[in-house]
Amino acid sequence: MWSLTALIGVIAISNAQLGDSANKKPLKVAAMQKVCHLSLEMTKVPAYVANRLQQLGREAAELQELQKILLTAVLPTDGAVDEELSTLVLLTDKLAVETAQKMQNGAERAVLTAGRCAFYAGRVHEFVSVFFQSMVTGSKYCIKGASNEAKTSELACISDDKGNPPALLTTGGSDEPDVAAKYAALKAGAAELAADGSEADCGLTMHDSTDGGYINGQNIVQAVNWGGELFTTSTGSAPTQTNWQTNTAPTADASTYQECSKHLAWIVDQLKSAEQAEKLLLLLDSEHSTWQD
Repeated sequence: MWSLTALIGVIAISNAQLGDSANKKPLKVAAMQKVCHLSLEMTKVPAYVANRLQQLGREAAELQELQKILLTAVLPTDGAVDEELSTLVLLTDKLAVETAQKMQNGAERAVLTAGRCAFYAGRVHEFVSVFFQSMVTGSKYCIKGASNEAKTSELACISDDKGNPPALLTTGGSDEPDVAAKYAALKAGAAELAADGSEADCGLTMHDSTDGGYINGQNIVQAVNWGGELFTTSTGSAPTQTNWQTNTAPTADASTYQECSKHLAWIVDQLKSAEQAEKLLLLLDSEHSTWQD
């Protein structure tokens, strides 16, 4: 026959194995909103890269058009050659070749970088999406909002109850994405990165036998990484800022997402329009010049 003491002990062990612990805390909506901002900023990179490539393509075509116009103007009608126009022809030809070369040299790396950045944007969004959907209305949840579980209105990258992202960008953006700034903002909110103080039975933040919800009653040898190691599950205690990559990688350039920061910076420089080309192309703008007349 079971004694009362033994029975209480068995119940306690059983509860522990089922994950009945005080460490299964949810993440804070303030931190997850910044994770949303990081993901959304990453999604802008492909559109920006496409915009830069399109702009360079237009410039190359316009320089070729300008060169043809200048060649016509240079052709002597009285036996004299206009040296200034001849110089412009040579400069235009040089810039057209350089612009085409920029596209050739930078396009492949630009597209690969944009694709990689979009891949990580998806992983980071999925991190927010799964945590957002993991809840029982009003009582159990993995993201603590203003009142119980987080709502769609509190997360910029969540558009509905299924955790879907907002609509895709419809036009290419000309403004350079600043993924580094969004990463820095996440790091700056150290207090927000610690789990919320309320117990909400979120098994996704832990991976030990008494807290985790991944394998029932078992310690997972390796922590579970979310969003490309942006957040790593804890063991034995509720997550803190040390469970975030921002603790070990102080900047985006040192993080998993460096494709979207320092590699993007190289692309921005590589695909930059030449100042001389911009000035020359003003010749094709009738508001700036009437020399063609």
